[in-house]
Amino acid sequence: MVDDKRSAIQPDSTDQPPAEFDRPDRPSDAQAVDSEFLIARQMWYGPLPPPAALNEYKDVVADGAERIVSMVEQQTIHRMKMEEMIVESDLRLAQRGQWIGLAVVLAVLAIAGYMAYLGATTAAAVVAGIDLVGLAAVFVYGSLRGRVIQIEDDDPEERPDTSRPNI
Repeated sequence: MVDDKRSAIQPDSTDQPPAEFDRPDRPSDAQAVDSEFLIARQMWYGPLPPPAALNEYKDVVADGAERIVSMVEQQTIHRMKMEEMIVESDLRLAQRGQWIGLAVVLAVLAIAGYMAYLGATTAAAVVAGIDLVGLAAVFVYGSLRGRVIQIEDDDPEERPDTSRPNI
């Protein structure tokens, strides 16, 4: 029985595929097939395609190139307005934080002064010292954070060693 299965699997002596594999749309071995394939890819960087591509858009849509240029102009104006809003918002936030920080420092120093007036000079000195050390720490942290942001924007090969702060 095993021999019957093997003989059924083995191909004909003619080495031709069975008739069910013949397809009229597929050329036979005797016919020559000439075909060429061309794959092209065009890329560009920036908001506008190159002038040749813009001219091709004119062929597809009557005012296609003008519409593309107008869209890029509108997007550029929108992006610049958004960047301006972000910068103004960041400035307001930073100024508000500085005013709140000044108010907190002055309030703590006033409390330390009142404690010294009441006679608790050691406690007043500790409170004032903690206040001033905290104020200095905020400035050091802010300058280190600004340096890290600046370093991320720079070329990675030109980065200085930031493992130790330069105070």
